[in-house]
Amino acid sequence: MEIIDNLSEDNNHKKYILDMISKSDELFITSPYLMRDFNLLFKDEVLNGIKKIYLITTLQPNSLDQIKKVYSLKSLIEIPKIKSGEIECKISLNNKLHGKIYIFKNLSNYVGGLISSANFTDSGLYINHEWGITITEEKSLMTSEKFNRGV
Repeated sequence: MEIIDNLSEDNNHKKYILDMISKSDELFITSPYLMRDFNLLFKDEVLNGIKKIYLITTLQPNSLDQIKKVYSLKSLIEIPKIKSGEIECKISLNNKLHGKIYIFKNLSNYVGGLISSANFTDSGLYINHEWGITITEEKSLMTSEKFNRGV
């Protein structure tokens, strides 16, 4: 277990998430707020080993969220590897969502996870003063994944 914060460039959420993605083939992202353009983080080389991305987010009715989120989700599904079907991408909505959980798997084994205050935004991943705790214990990761999938 390790505490992740955004107080330094070598110990921030973005660095941890990119490191875990490089070791993974499945990525689970649970975050109410999303970066405007996924292409800025998910360049082709970042997603080299990824086969599946699961995203749970919000899409609040009658709010600016509907306008902002459309551009964000569009940028995700238009990533070439997702658009071509090389990477399977599943998006679910949960308008009561508040928690932020990131889980990383490789060959059906858990690589790691992060429970955090950081949304999946540029501000959340490396600008704001956010805190998170890494998870390495398989039982905790399995429980987090079930929560992520809404099981």
